Amino acid sequence: MDRSRTGESRDRPAPPLCNRTEGNRPPDWRRGLAGSTGDESDEPALGYWLGQPYWGNGYSREAAAAVIDYGFRTLGLKTIRAYTDPSNTASQKVLLHCGLKNVGEIELLKPTRHGERRAPLFRLSRMELSA
Repeated sequence: MDRSRTGESRDRPAPPLCNRTEGNRPPDWRRGLAGSTGDESDEPALGYWLGQPYWGNGYSREAAAAVIDYGFRTLGLKTIRAYTDPSNTASQKVLLHCGLKNVGEIELLKPTRHGERRAPLFRLSRMELSA
């Protein structure tokens, strides 16, 4: 079986993509359009968390791309934004790979888990995606 196409490795299966509202989600996989935008913005925000055993397999990039596509095509969103902890360069690369652009910083309502009060802000519009 060609596991590279399914995202599986010999050691562990690929985590399923699941909606935050479903009750059958695995304990270390989260993704979706989040209710918290980090500040008081009403703009839809992309949020995800991936357990360390799954890092480096492209799961975040694949899931983020799928959620962005769903947001624009199915939900009809005009823009999607995201922010990361300033030290999380891997997530910043995921967002850039998915077409989001770094548009500055936001002042967070709550500090990141590393205590940061400001975070880099990324944004993508439907028009940019179709261009």
